Amino acid sequence: MGRYAGPVEISSLKKINSACPLPSSINDHIGMHVNGNHKTSLKIIHVVNCLRGGGAQTVVESIAIEQRRQKHVVWVISLGPSDSLVEINRIARLVKNGVNCSVIGRPYGAKYGSINAIIRLALHFRRIAPDIINSHLELSHLLVSIARRMACLPLTHVVTIHNSPEIWSWLNLKLLHNVHRVSCAIEAELVGPSTS
Repeated sequence: MGRYAGPVEISSLKKINSACPLPSSINDHIGMHVNGNHKTSLKIIHVVNCLRGGGAQTVVESIAIEQRRQKHVVWVISLGPSDSLVEINRIARLVKNGVNCSVIGRPYGAKYGSINAIIRLALHFRRIAPDIINSHLELSHLLVSIARRMACLPLTHVVTIHNSPEIWSWLNLKLLHNVHRVSCAIEAELVGPSTS
């Protein structure tokens, strides 16, 4: 297990964006043009499996703080419980920097905890009515995809691929076939379920 390396430098994020340019439709959103209306700020939700130490969590923290610095209204929603000191400290840093945080509290490995998490996510989406929802890691992609449909709102879903290859189930492939994808790994790829 790797050690916590601290927040990603903004220059690193710029390198990622230049190496993996966003589709023009996402650039329109980031350029603060949403549904044809000019906006001075966006409402952005990041959903991640948990906020324990890890590369994806560090990227989420850094992006959320930078987006808030740019005057966007930002939420980070953690699906898992916040039961570790790393998570509590990360939430404290996010809140200190003006990022809204919410913890769904889905127990790790709980089969039926996902149903509750989907309902709670859908309620968050209805209440916040974000311009963009950015999911991080496979479980978050799937639960956000279902919850955004339940929320019955025209929500833009951006999937960030952190691992290469990221192995998606047939359900993820079916539900996420037309979402915007951003990769943190230059050689990232999607792999369907194993046939063996």
